[in-house]
Amino acid sequence: MKDQKKVKRTGKRIVLDVLFAALIVFLIAASFVDFTKRIRLSVHENAEQTLREMNQEGALLLETQIKRDFDFLHSLAAIMVEDGSVDHPEMIMRNLGLGRDNYSFDRMTFIQSNGMAYTSTGAEQDLSGREYFKKAMGGEDAVSNLLISKHSGKEGFAVAVPVYKDGAVIGVLSGSYLTETFSNVVNMEVFGGQSMTYVVQPDGSYILQPEGGAIEVQQWSMDGDSQETIREKMRRGEQGYASFGNGDETWRFSYVPTTINDWYVVTMVPDRVIMKQADYISQMALILCAKIGLALALVGVYVAVNHRRNERREQERQELSRMDNARYRVLLENMDALFFEWDLAGNTLACSQGWQEQLGYTPGLDAIENGGIVDAPESLSFTGFLESVRGGLSHGEEEYRMKRADNTIFWCRVRLTGIKDQQGNVRRIMGLIEDIDTRKKREVQLMNQASRDSLTNLYNKKATEEQITFILKNEQRDTYCHGFFLLDIDDFKGINDTYGHGVGDQVLRDIAACLLRLFRSSDVVGRIGGDEFAVFLRNAGTREAILKRARELIADFRQIPVTGDRYVSCSLGVVVAESGEKDFERLYSHADAAMYEAKREGKNQYAVYTMKN
Repeated sequence: MKDQKKVKRTGKRIVLDVLFAALIVFLIAASFVDFTKRIRLSVHENAEQTLREMNQEGALLLETQIKRDFDFLHSLAAIMVEDGSVDHPEMIMRNLGLGRDNYSFDRMTFIQSNGMAYTSTGAEQDLSGREYFKKAMGGEDAVSNLLISKHSGKEGFAVAVPVYKDGAVIGVLSGSYLTETFSNVVNMEVFGGQSMTYVVQPDGSYILQPEGGAIEVQQWSMDGDSQETIREKMRRGEQGYASFGNGDETWRFSYVPTTINDWYVVTMVPDRVIMKQADYISQMALILCAKIGLALALVGVYVAVNHRRNERREQERQELSRMDNARYRVLLENMDALFFEWDLAGNTLACSQGWQEQLGYTPGLDAIENGGIVDAPESLSFTGFLESVRGGLSHGEEEYRMKRADNTIFWCRVRLTGIKDQQGNVRRIMGLIEDIDTRKKREVQLMNQASRDSLTNLYNKKATEEQITFILKNEQRDTYCHGFFLLDIDDFKGINDTYGHGVGDQVLRDIAACLLRLFRSSDVVGRIGGDEFAVFLRNAGTREAILKRARELIADFRQIPVTGDRYVSCSLGVVVAESGEKDFERLYSHADAAMYEAKREGKNQYAVYTMKN
């Protein structure tokens, strides 16, 4: 009887154990299915974030390139107006060719106000019907939508700016790109280079597409935003994330607006690429479940098995995070650009390999936060820029002088982008630094050329007046003593008529060399007429020092040969500008009166302005 009861109890226990084991198996299976769904959802969320960040970076690069194009076109337009080349077709063609050869445009065009255009290829055509021409003639910088070249039949677009003369728009200067040469500006490789980046319009038409990219935007149809929702968001200038089918392939994509026309940057990646990681984790989870089931069958201890499962899940989560961080670190270390990312939450800094390769060092967090990467006088401005992004500015750019490890200085453009969390708080700051040293030096060179006399390399009349006026207007001291000389070469016309203009030009160059040798670098020396020169002696000290310089100038000029035994002489008008003098025109008038007094007294001498002059 007891044996029967024991057998019965054993049978019940076995049934209960089987039921309990079945319950555990069921719970494990349900947990596995739920885990797989969650992993897939998490991977898609990470992919969405990655695509959006890459799109934002691509939009920033596109907008920066177009802004750089506008700046270049404005600079070239100003030069063409300044040197008068806008009125001469042959000079227009020469400048267009030089602009194309020294910049990244495939073609450059100058369009007159009537719509007739000169191009760097030598062709002339009527562009009066182009929308970007009309917009630029209205005084706005403009970017065209997709154009088809009449010469090559290839697709491209144009960047255009108005050309001003005497306050009025007299034409349009534009540069054109072929899409095949411009596409790489926004094409950034993510997900192992299996993504594709496009620039599109809300109606689905392409502006830029990667080489070999032929997926029709009209096929957007699956989960996420619907096709109509996407177009409506694009019309409102919003960003989004969705997917579409292309045959047997499913693609995930993110779209982000730019400030250029109604263009959008769209990055696509196959769903199978995104899900590789999720499939791997699911396989690992399945193996884990099998091990747990085997452990339950062998040990039968639910608590121990449950603890191990949780422990394994945490390990998998940490491994996933470590793999993501390792992948990001590999990408970052192999970037040639100067790039840094500041994680504000963890207070950590990651920098690209380009810092070490290009600057000879990798900055620490203190150097970024305290402005140590820029030249000392600009560190305060840099930290202020950094704080504005930390405070909520989405992105911005500034120009600074940066230091290399050998303490050499170069110009750069710093772009900062603040990455915010769902609550709108800035969690990371991404910085991209571009070397613009060559362009800045070229700008200085162009400005210098515009202010110099081509024969003597002295300041021209306009620059001389501007330099002296600036010094007078910004003089902060209560007492000061400046000197102003106005000199005219005696009988210079006779030198040209007797010996020829070649000798006359050489005399002018010798005079310029003499003046530069005689006066300080802080003084202003300029040629303001054919044979008329001006010198401003800044902070000369005393009246006696100024007159001593006048005597030295007269004596030194007598040593400048014309030819044979004939030497140069000049008539010199001297003005002593003491406290309170702020007007250049009055200085010039007084010096001119004194100079003619010297001529009346027999030339080859100086005269000092007094009221009786």
